[in-house]
Amino acid sequence: MPKTTAGARLLAAFLKSRGITLLAAAGAIGVSGPTILDWRRGTKRPSSHLRKAIASWSGGEVPEESWMTPAEAASVRVTPFTAPALRQRAS
Repeated sequence: MPKTTAGARLLAAFLKSRGITLLAAAGAIGVSGPTILDWRRGTKRPSSHLRKAIASWSGGEVPEESWMTPAEAASVRVTPFTAPALRQRAS
């Protein structure tokens, strides 16, 4: 089984703690029940616009960035666009 992201674990915990069914979550977000199941299991990840929808629907308990892999998170932290700003802060 693939390694899951924090988003998958947070979504599973959010659904369980509130007793929300897959179908209820799917209806609220605008996807199918099997899609929610795939996200919860970590076999698939939501696209960017759906990550925003999940974050909003969960009241921020499943934040957008929680779906990123460690490699994606690292690439967002230091990019050619952020590196000059990071160097300026260090001086």
